[in-house]
Amino acid sequence: MQYWPFSASDLYNWKTHNPSFSQDPQALTGLIESILLTHQPTWDDRQQLLQTLLTTEERQRVYLEARKNVPGADGRPTQLPNEIEDVFPLVRPTWDYDTVAGRERLRLYRQVLLAGLKGAGRRPTNLAKVRAIVQGKEETPAGFLERLIEDYRMYTPFDPLAEDRQPDVIMSFIGQSASDIGKKLQRLEGLQGYTLQDLVKEAEKVFNKRETLEEREERIRVSGPGTPPEPRITLKVGGQPVTFLVDTGAQHSVLTEAKGPLSSKTSWVQGATGGKLYRWTTERKVHLSTGQVTHSFLLVPDCPYPLLGRDLLSKVGAQIHFQQKGATITGAEGQPLQVLTLRLEDEHRLHEDSPPSVQPLDSEWLTNYPQAWVETARMGLAVNQPPIIINLKPSATPISIRQYSMSKEAKEGIRPHIQRLLQLGILIPCQSPWNTPLLPVKKPGTGDYRLVQDLREVNWRTEDIHPMVPNPYNLLSTLPPSHVWYMVLDLKDAFFCLRLSSQNQPIFAFEWKDPETGFSGQLTWTRLPQGFKNSPTLFDEALNRDLADFRVGHLDLVLLQYVGDLLLAARTEQDCVKGTGALLERLGELGYRASAKKAQIGQRQVTYLGYLLEGGQRWLMESRKKAVALIPAPTNAKGLREFLGSAGFCRLWIPGFAEMAAPLYPLTKSNTPYHWGKEHQLAFDKIKRALLTAPALSLPDVTKPFTLYVDEHNGIAKGVLTQKLGPWKRLVAYFSKKLDSVAAGWPPCLRIIAAVAVLVKDSDKLTFGQPLTVVVPHAVETVIRQPPDRWLSNARVTHYQAMLLNSERIPFGTATSLNPATLLPETESPSLVMHDCHQILAEVHGTRGDLTDQPLPDAEATWYTDGSSFLRNGERKAGAAVVDGKAVIWASALEPGTSAQRAELIALTQALRKAKDKKVNIYTDSRYAFATAHVHGEIYRRRGLLTSAGKNIKNREEIQDLLHSLFLPRKLSIIHCPGHQRGNDPVAEGNRMADETARAAALGPQALSLQVPEAVRTPGQLSLKYSDSDLDIVQQIGAKYDEQMKVWKHQGKSVLPQKRAKELVTHLHRWTHLGHKKN
Repeated sequence: MQYWPFSASDLYNWKTHNPSFSQDPQALTGLIESILLTHQPTWDDRQQLLQTLLTTEERQRVYLEARKNVPGADGRPTQLPNEIEDVFPLVRPTWDYDTVAGRERLRLYRQVLLAGLKGAGRRPTNLAKVRAIVQGKEETPAGFLERLIEDYRMYTPFDPLAEDRQPDVIMSFIGQSASDIGKKLQRLEGLQGYTLQDLVKEAEKVFNKRETLEEREERIRVSGPGTPPEPRITLKVGGQPVTFLVDTGAQHSVLTEAKGPLSSKTSWVQGATGGKLYRWTTERKVHLSTGQVTHSFLLVPDCPYPLLGRDLLSKVGAQIHFQQKGATITGAEGQPLQVLTLRLEDEHRLHEDSPPSVQPLDSEWLTNYPQAWVETARMGLAVNQPPIIINLKPSATPISIRQYSMSKEAKEGIRPHIQRLLQLGILIPCQSPWNTPLLPVKKPGTGDYRLVQDLREVNWRTEDIHPMVPNPYNLLSTLPPSHVWYMVLDLKDAFFCLRLSSQNQPIFAFEWKDPETGFSGQLTWTRLPQGFKNSPTLFDEALNRDLADFRVGHLDLVLLQYVGDLLLAARTEQDCVKGTGALLERLGELGYRASAKKAQIGQRQVTYLGYLLEGGQRWLMESRKKAVALIPAPTNAKGLREFLGSAGFCRLWIPGFAEMAAPLYPLTKSNTPYHWGKEHQLAFDKIKRALLTAPALSLPDVTKPFTLYVDEHNGIAKGVLTQKLGPWKRLVAYFSKKLDSVAAGWPPCLRIIAAVAVLVKDSDKLTFGQPLTVVVPHAVETVIRQPPDRWLSNARVTHYQAMLLNSERIPFGTATSLNPATLLPETESPSLVMHDCHQILAEVHGTRGDLTDQPLPDAEATWYTDGSSFLRNGERKAGAAVVDGKAVIWASALEPGTSAQRAELIALTQALRKAKDKKVNIYTDSRYAFATAHVHGEIYRRRGLLTSAGKNIKNREEIQDLLHSLFLPRKLSIIHCPGHQRGNDPVAEGNRMADETARAAALGPQALSLQVPEAVRTPGQLSLKYSDSDLDIVQQIGAKYDEQMKVWKHQGKSVLPQKRAKELVTHLHRWTHLGHKKN
């Protein structure tokens, strides 16, 4: 073998023209592998090569990984030191390379060395690095795939070319390709059948059809800008013709190309994608049909066409005329200029009122109270409040979550906010075992980002405190209607006014890297952060304590506070202005800052918490109504829940909201298939229409009594709360609520009681315990005082009587019929309800109308039933029996595990079946079975076999059998008797016999005999009728007829007719639940 050592130039070239092992281990490993194959170096040469291309630390890692992969005698990696040293020595071995054995050792050394290089080059698994690889604008799909596969090899422990990993690589290739290529690949039909090579071919087609930058510029240069759509007009601007799109919605006329000098004037233009700053042109001569004018245009290169806006149209003196043939535009002298068109779907905008705008704040307020405004003072700091201490749960340990991947745009968007907070000292550098990620949120309509921190894990580890934030539902109820002058303030950066204890600051740490300043590390908050679950409560309590003295010193004013939103109400404008000044002065002293942009001072109409307040009334804001009205029909349960949540916020303004939404609620359950049908769309549209026509509601006046009109329909309570204003009824709120499943199964005269109780409870949130007159179309008060014992439990009766039987606070008005649409009385002179609730409830019987609990004097039989269930040798035995006091009518053991209640039901059911077409008295000592027959039957008929929680009741099948069997006897009385009596009267003796028989039957076999009518049953003989098909079968199997038993037999067994056999099998299965494979 001829030997050629490495030259210095070879080693130098390999070192300088290849990446280092730490930068690209795969590339350097491939280079070393090719060198070992082509040059056949010795052990010494290989050490020289590794010393040149690898650092000391890298060589140590390679040696360590290589020695882990030394094969043993069985071919698997060995751990024996002598075998490892023999195959992969760290000192020069005495190998003879001219022999076959020496060359074999060199080959094995190369194999182990390459394994060590690959093992040392494998980095820790980091899928985030793989996901960060995206295709460049000019990068080919094949090149991007190669780069993606290399990163898979570098940052994951598996082979990306392996068959089981192809789906992962395919999804990464599609999702991380350029946007045009990714969209094309996602639209491919049968995508699951494409291989990686097929997808690369499709991506290459899209890539090769792209228009290059040079081609696009040449096309625009040759073709020029496109012709604007109708309506358009061509004018000479600066001596050059320009075709404009006539746009009456544009405030200023726009040019897309400068073609001349520009002025220093700039303006912000707000578009669909955000705001941007543009420059103006100098004054230019414009030749119009009416003459020549000079005009300055706004230069917007991004605009698709030049626009002729209202500024130039007014100089033309344009007039719009609407005629039968269409709209025409004429100049000042009547000549037609152009036709303006309007889309039919935008027709409603012609009738819209301009939205209410917040009046700009008078500069005197800023001058007189500079410390109260964030625009004239620094960030606020509550001087009277100590640092906030946050208590962790006893089991809480620090949580560290790395920062999510963040786009460059988002990072640039939050950088100014972080720099500002660092300058103010609200953020400081730190080192903490806690870390939670940032989630920048882009503000709609602008390019600005909101700094948001994901504190969910921190919230889970901190103790809860009782929330003291007021409920917006009833906050405005404390506002007297007599106070009609309002002032609204919004405290800016409210939570940042409270200091955070230094011991709790590390809890809220997050990562931040800023290349501009060179900072890389953790930051944390020195003030109370947003996103922390207890921040609203902590701030609300602190501000409430600070403003306590203001409330005491201004008793003639009403100050409402919802976290950082303040509403001041006064009787007169002077009181409102004076009180506002005192409040601003006090806020400045305390260290709080309000926003001057959002301030509303000394106005009769203001917006507060999403409501429009004026003259003691509140409306829903048009923006909120439109937001709900624009929600499209939901396509899944989550979307439907979002719609119901948004519409439910406005339910006080919607009469019968619960009834409208009833068809929609079943679709919100996770275990219910989502099928959007016609009835759902009708309910969806009905809620929207009701919301758009929502009336104004009066603010509750707690100095006057209230009246609540209540009605109920199909288990849904509806009501309207009113107060009198002279001869009129002023609406305060609409209520609607679904009754619970128990109350929904009652008769109407009882359901109305539950409806009144539910709505009175909701009304208390607005009336604050003031007198409330209840008007309903039923005699509710009399029914509550003497409730029927059949339907209401003692707990419910006590609850309703304690809540409603308070004549001083809740008097009942005269029962009168109500208008279903308005829930108010039909006429000014209400008509009395023409039904007697007690009489109707008395007529609502159980399942069988003639069923009684008194013995029948003309009964043909008197039977006693009982069921028994007990443990014997660790197994629950059960039996049931029917006796007449002297003989056993029926008795049987029941399947093991049967409860006593189920056994009682079975016994009573068997007695009813045996008493078919008879007049019978049946005694039972089971209250459960007695109540099921007498009381619960009607309840189950109305409510279904459900519990109060809406779940299936126990012993469902047995109860159904019992209720069906109640109609078998010709006349029936089911009587309850005490159990385990010692007397000698017939009832006591019959009950004891039934109990003893049931207990004895539980230890015997189950009675599985065929039931046949009594009229044809004789001792030891069965009368069976065989049809023609039955006779054909018995002849085919070779059966013989038994003259004595009057039955066909085969192999010593009776052959039953098909009809009777089916009845017997059904009976056997009902008792044993065995199938045809079990015996």
